[in-house]
Amino acid sequence: MLGVCNYRTMEAKARQIISQYCPDCMFGQKAVPIEQLAEKVYGLEIEYQHITKNGDRVLGKLICKDGLTTYYDKELSQYAFMRVNAKTILVEARLMEGGQNGRYRFTVAHELAHWILHKEIIEQSNKEAALDESLHDEKMEQQADYLASAILMPLGSVKRHFHSLYGKYSGDALICALAEHFGVSKQAMQIRLKSHNLI
Repeated sequence: MLGVCNYRTMEAKARQIISQYCPDCMFGQKAVPIEQLAEKVYGLEIEYQHITKNGDRVLGKLICKDGLTTYYDKELSQYAFMRVNAKTILVEARLMEGGQNGRYRFTVAHELAHWILHKEIIEQSNKEAALDESLHDEKMEQQADYLASAILMPLGSVKRHFHSLYGKYSGDALICALAEHFGVSKQAMQIRLKSHNLI
């Protein structure tokens, strides 16, 4: 967990991670290999499951302890329990369907960010993390969203690409071109650009 968890600290942590494990991404030569970061660097396992009935309320879960968590059993049309292992990211299986790569990558990055920022808090709770809805408060979710954005869209690289494309594209076309380059959704890129006064 980061000692002081403010936006500046999270930007610095993201830069440290990227420069150490995928330096090409610092210069925007390729999208951050988020699965590789989660699995090979942090030792997390990514698994796919129908987490909720509609697949839109919860897109991912970080499992920090061996135990049980809920999932939606499509064959029985009901929620059930499944055994899970510590150090697992559960991803909503519907995100593997076409056209959702950006949402999928952000979900993995978000859960990885929880691991980096909040692992100790989750492990110290007496309950299995995925079953404890109250554990993930709004501040923790905002922090995980911010660190996920900083990892997937390194600020220096985003600024360089933004200015290099600015004359060629404008408006939605510019946001879409940047989103495609970084492997994120248009919404995620728009939020990143707005938060740094680029649009």
